[in-house]
Amino acid sequence: MVGYHQAMTQLGLAITFLITTILVIGFFRHRQRRLAFYGLAGLVGLLSGEILVFAGFQPVAIYSTPIAWTCYILLADAAVLAMRGHSRLHDAPGQFAGVALLSVPLWLIFEAYNLRLQNWTYAGVPQAWPLALLGYAWSFATITPGIFETADLIECFGWFRPADSITFSRVVQRWMVLFGATCLLLPLILPQTMARRLFVLVWIGFIFLLDPINYQLDLPSLIDDFRQRPSLSFLCIAAFWFRLRLAMGVLELLGGCKVALYLSHVPAEENL
Repeated sequence: MVGYHQAMTQLGLAITFLITTILVIGFFRHRQRRLAFYGLAGLVGLLSGEILVFAGFQPVAIYSTPIAWTCYILLADAAVLAMRGHSRLHDAPGQFAGVALLSVPLWLIFEAYNLRLQNWTYAGVPQAWPLALLGYAWSFATITPGIFETADLIECFGWFRPADSITFSRVVQRWMVLFGATCLLLPLILPQTMARRLFVLVWIGFIFLLDPINYQLDLPSLIDDFRQRPSLSFLCIAAFWFRLRLAMGVLELLGGCKVALYLSHVPAEENL
């Protein structure tokens, strides 16, 4: 098992280095202005945080994940601003803060599913509950902003070109809602030994359940993106996987609090 963890860590670091190189090259190719001061602060925070962790500075080690992702969000937003002249945090800081606050209860939905499915556990969390709650809330608050910022970053690189419009009929949308509801229900009614292998249904279930509803309410949705500009429909998906990959790689460099993820019942440790 030790060899497996070491191999996964090395693979994660290698992929992270590759992704980071691609992002840096893309930034310098599309940069139109200098990086804003808070982006430089984010970069310094990432580097100094890693140094402090390796130096054994416990406060930083324990909160390494929220510190790293906060610094990443600052850096990514500043990079977007430098490439296209506007960004979420720079242009609407109040709205951005609201997204961060909303990210906490949104992620608690998945934590509620995990109470039954037990796909991950936390270790190394501070024993004092106020400090533990601080770590949880701070970490959860970076999830949604991190995905949006990464989507903006990818969009600036122009990797996704507009394609032909794709429309979904009302009938298809109803089936999507039904499929999403089924995905969310199955992990709750199946035996736990089987259900814990199906957490992927929870991830995709909310997409299929809520996206058609958002579309019918004239709210932003992937269905509308497919109808108007299909290239952007993949940005959130790509951003999500970029964020996961960065988490499994960059955060392997940082010690402290750990999350034991259970994929097919094979534990793999990752930072909180």
